[in-house]
Amino acid sequence: DSTVIVGVSGGPDSLALLHFFWSIRQKWNITLIAAHVDHMFRGKQSEEDMNFVKHFCQTRGIICEAAQIDVPAFQRQHKLGVQEAARQCRYRFFGELMEKYKADYLALGHHGDDQV
Repeated sequence: DSTVIVGVSGGPDSLALLHFFWSIRQKWNITLIAAHVDHMFRGKQSEEDMNFVKHFCQTRGIICEAAQIDVPAFQRQHKLGVQEAARQCRYRFFGELMEKYKADYLALGHHGDDQV
């Protein structure tokens, strides 16, 4: 028995990762939780992404934890770049969920254009 939290942006990479874990959840006895952050950079469009992820999860019976975090305010307050501020907020949220669900793993999708 393992609990896996999957970070889901709503893009094809993270949705493919979530779908993979969903497809093996019974065979591997996995409790699956999707974690989505609306960084509040793109207004209504980012809220629509969040609603899309929630719907994707709901139709598959996946627990979905979604948060709207005012990253632009966090960025200004801490004088950080956009990506760094978003990453800090996202990972804090992931950490809270790891504790809440006593999760064993955090799975994140990346692609060749991502910076490590």
